[in-house]
Amino acid sequence: MTSWHLSIQQAVVLVEFDPGTMVTAEMLKQVTDELNSQPQKYRVTNLVLDLRNVKPDPIVGYEELSQIAVHIQAGWENGWTHEKTAVVVTDK
Repeated sequence: MTSWHLSIQQAVVLVEFDPGTMVTAEMLKQVTDELNSQPQKYRVTNLVLDLRNVKPDPIVGYEELSQIAVHIQAGWENGWTHEKTAVVVTDK
């Protein structure tokens, strides 16, 4: 069962997680792998990861998010002209 959902609105892929989900670095990598698996569907898009109603994994911090950014860049397909990624959180 997937604990996250994709929607596309005005060239933005919005990823929302089920409330209360424990979000790990691996989950965020799975989301970007899903996007990269279908570049024709997600081309010319920006990515917004909405992490407001979740439980963050205590070990996911700045360094882990930086590694996820590297993972996103490494997996980009030529067909996906991804420009920006935003992570929305409730607090620090």
